[in-house]
Amino acid sequence: MTKPIYCPIDNESATFLFRKWSFSHYRCDTCGLRFVWPLPEPEIIRSVYGEGYRPDPHKPDYQAEGRAYAQTSRENLLIDLPNGFATSGLRLLDVGCGFGFFLEAVRQDFRHVCGVEISEPQRVLALETLGLKVPKGDATSIPFGDESVDVVTILDVLEHLPNPRAGLQEAKRVLTPGGLLVIATPNPESMTARILGQRWIYYTPPEHLHLFPPRSLVSFVEKEGFEVLRVRTESLLLHHLLEAWRGPKTERAAIRRSDARISRAIRRRRLLKAVKDTINAVLAHWHVGDKLRIIAQKRP
Repeated sequence: MTKPIYCPIDNESATFLFRKWSFSHYRCDTCGLRFVWPLPEPEIIRSVYGEGYRPDPHKPDYQAEGRAYAQTSRENLLIDLPNGFATSGLRLLDVGCGFGFFLEAVRQDFRHVCGVEISEPQRVLALETLGLKVPKGDATSIPFGDESVDVVTILDVLEHLPNPRAGLQEAKRVLTPGGLLVIATPNPESMTARILGQRWIYYTPPEHLHLFPPRSLVSFVEKEGFEVLRVRTESLLLHHLLEAWRGPKTERAAIRRSDARISRAIRRRRLLKAVKDTINAVLAHWHVGDKLRIIAQKRP
């Protein structure tokens, strides 16, 4: 008899979805969370974030793309902030800040910005390329004191965590009362995910372990002591479909360059931008965009 599997978030029963690269994926029957079980061994997870985890940031193309993505993330942050929320006197912490492009982008908006990063190569290069001193740490071991920051951003990080609950508890610890938590994570109920199934590029164990649909993430965040202020999805990420169309052997960097060229073309042409905005509005209305964004406030 097969042993039942339970959701790590709400402890409800889960259904087997598929097996990919020797890792079994399940879906919670109640909240819809997609998760890998059993979790990979800690040494396997740690090995993911060593040398070669990200492309060489010294390459001009990568720096340009990284800064463009960071600028988009900054714009999304400013859009999602509550009306009248002034940032100029506040401290922002970016968890899993990578090379620090996002911190570079939001320096102009906050009194102080800082980040933590588990990957040693990325921490070193953040200092070398951007002059950012990034302490070592991850979402479950943030080297900052209690109630020491006003905004915590967890962008494209939550899906990596073996223990998402510990990550949210740590974010709550370092936030001041009334501080803001901003999360961006892939949406496993997006239109692209529905079309591609297990070929969706965010099903990438042992890197991505927990994928939250909107209702699951809202419930999870609220149970951990936050009030959700806004939840939305956005974007039809073209490189996902391009990768599936061109096949698994296509170099990921080449696909992202193609997507970046398309994005630049859209920004330069008003008609194309209007079409994109309309598509994003439809995706957001039905919560089927590829990226799920949530902003929540720490309860007193």
